[in-house]
Amino acid sequence: MKMVLPESEADTIEKLFAFSIEIELRAAAIYLNFAKWFPMIPGLANFWLGMQEDELGHARALEDIRGALPAEVLQDVAPAEMLQNVQSIQKLMSKDLMSGVHNLDDASELAHELEFSEVNVLFNFLTSDVMTFGQRADITYANIVKHQKKLLDFNNLFGDRDWRKGVAIQVSG
Repeated sequence: MKMVLPESEADTIEKLFAFSIEIELRAAAIYLNFAKWFPMIPGLANFWLGMQEDELGHARALEDIRGALPAEVLQDVAPAEMLQNVQSIQKLMSKDLMSGVHNLDDASELAHELEFSEVNVLFNFLTSDVMTFGQRADITYANIVKHQKKLLDFNNLFGDRDWRKGVAIQVSG
């Protein structure tokens, strides 16, 4: 699925929200696939389902914030730095991300690439910087940090890199 915002439509805060929500939903779908692909390791499917639920929560938070913002804020021109981030995210997300996942380590690497990329820079911008009329996004930011920490704890929960490379995906036909 190629995510492209036409240049003429990529310049408003509203369009950044729409794009970011789409990214969160795509990440949720990736984690759902991971849950299905690794049923053989106790706790692993639940780990990926937890990551999926976090992504769905991020999408809901973005929708809620967007719905609470005045129309004039949504129609503001997006900062050039955020538009550059959108271009980087589009480049990342235009790849067939799942085709490179053959084992648990590949899944872990893809998850890290998603979680520590411009995706969260854009999310943080939309949930904090855009909220200029007194709303607070501290809870949302704390959730992102907690979400990333889950991924950082992955090694402790599910083995080192060499072990993860030996855990092949199980794709049911």
